[in-house]
Order: sequence, then C-alpha cells, then structure tokens
Amino acid sequence: MLAAGKSTRLYPLTLELPKCLLAVGDKTILDHQVESLVANGIKELVIVVGYHKQKIIDHLAEKNYPITITYIENDQYERNGPIIGGLRLVRNYLHEPLLFFHCDVLFTTDAIATLLANPNESVLLYRRGVWDEEAGKIIVDAEGRVQELGKHIDMNRASGEYAQIAKFGADFCERLVTIVDERLIAGRDGYTIDAFNDVVQDSSIHALGLPFGGFLMEIDTTEDYAAAQKVWGEQNL
Repeated sequence: MLAAGKSTRLYPLTLELPKCLLAVGDKTILDHQVESLVANGIKELVIVVGYHKQKIIDHLAEKNYPITITYIENDQYERNGPIIGGLRLVRNYLHEPLLFFHCDVLFTTDAIATLLANPNESVLLYRRGVWDEEAGKIIVDAEGRVQELGKHIDMNRASGEYAQIAKFGADFCERLVTIVDERLIAGRDGYTIDAFNDVVQDSSIHALGLPFGGFLMEIDTTEDYAAAQKVWGEQNL
C-alpha cells in the first residue's frame, strides 16, 4: 500500500492528518482496508509512509490487527511521485503474487475476495462507465485482457475506470521490477498506473481487467470524501 503523500487536494482536512486516517462511517479509510485484508486471510501488509507517518504507525499499533505490518519510509514524499517515491521503495517485495492498492481507495471486503477468487494470476478491478477525464482509465479486449492503462486515455476509448486495486502474479511483478529500474535510470517518474501500463504492453504478460460492481471509491478531493461518506451511509455498509 502507498500512503506517503500529502493529499493537498483534501486540505484543510489533511493539514494535520494523513488521508488514510480520515473517517468514513465509524472507522478510518485505513481501518476499512486492513479489516478487509484480515477478513480475507491476508497475513502481511507493506506500507510506504511519509507525510504524518508516525500517526499511521501509532494508529495501527493501537489497533493491533492480526497482520504483520512492515513500514517503508519515504522521506522525499514532497519531491518524488508514486513510481520513484513508492514502487522503487517496495522493489524488493515485488517478487511474488501480491495485492496492490493505494491508501485512498475505500472498498468493502468483497473487492479483495473478488480478486483472490479469480483464477488469473494478475487481475485489475475496474468500474464500467464511471469515470471522469482525470481518472485513470483502462482498455480491455473482448477476452478481458488489459490492453492499455492511463490518465491519457480518451474517455470514448476507455472500457472504464481502473479502480486502483489489483492482484499481480509473479510474471507481472518480475516485469514491473524491470520497468521501475528502467524508469529510474531514465529519470522518468509518474503515477503507478504509468508503470503498470508499461508492463501490460509486454505481450507475454497476461493481465485480466475485471469489472467490479461493488462499493469502491477513490478519495482525492473534498468532494470525493463527502460523496464517499454519503454513499457509505446510504448503503449502510
């Protein structure tokens, strides 16, 4: 999980608090995420922290969830983007099947269950027809194979919005490490979706795009946060 950024678009809510500790319902976003992992039998969590990192560490220490947590510190979170400031730092963990998501994605337990239940090694969840121009988008072919990912994709070409939560198999991880190394050498930072797009351009990598109809929201702005609280309450989740 990447949780190092300042989340300035959520100011003033995040002036003294990391985004993942904002409350939705009776729990923080982070609590909803970790409880979903625990409910699905996940035993280990790796978190990249930076902005107000000690508050995240203290919060999870107090909760004492039955999951092993490793913290990786990104002290350059104001200078580096998600590839150099995030994926580079977890490079040594990108060698086995894993779940990947950002700290600002609010989801219910069934999102993790859907990924784990799918027999494909690499699966990216997406929402059909729910996106805006700034969203990270996804294109899948008739068989569901991911063809392209990115904010650059025109809305008219997109199959939907990449939901920022995925399961990556060993081959995807191996290729991702190579991509991260190449981007570091070239000084090419960017969003994680940019690195994932580089991976799926390799024809030997089979990544399935899986439409998901359950509750799943990315919280980037104060408007997103208000909408998440409203929908969460209305659906009594």
